[in-house]
Amino acid sequence: MLKGVGKSFDLAWRTNENTFMKKVLLSLSFFALFGVFVSGCEMDGSSSEQIVQPVESVAHYTDYSAEKFEMLEGKKAVLFFYATWCSTCRKWEKQVRAEIFPEGAMVLKVDYDVEDELKAKYGVNKQSTAVFVNEYGEAEKVLADPSMDVVHDFFMAE
Repeated sequence: MLKGVGKSFDLAWRTNENTFMKKVLLSLSFFALFGVFVSGCEMDGSSSEQIVQPVESVAHYTDYSAEKFEMLEGKKAVLFFYATWCSTCRKWEKQVRAEIFPEGAMVLKVDYDVEDELKAKYGVNKQSTAVFVNEYGEAEKVLADPSMDVVHDFFMAE
């Protein structure tokens, strides 16, 4: 008559034991993450020597606008024709964001699917194309998927 009671009690105990273990593991994980976070912070109020900036604030790479391009008059710039659906564009963007360019160097990210007038002006017919624009707004080079060395050489050349 009490055979079923033992099984129910055993099942309830295992369920409670599993819940308890999950809570213990969750708590330990929280404290471990908290410890990692706190260990990276300086408690004496002094600042760290390395300042990490978000990717969006990279000064040498920004979204194209006619106003930004006009502000670069008299300076060299690279117009990079980017498409969100283009894997080559995404790869190139990661590389350009990681690069350190000379002061004043600017790469403008142009939306390939929107800026038809600009594509026509510079003869761009493929996404992942970079237009190297001189101080006078003229295209010196138009290259698909150029290396970072080519970009550096363009900005360093007199």
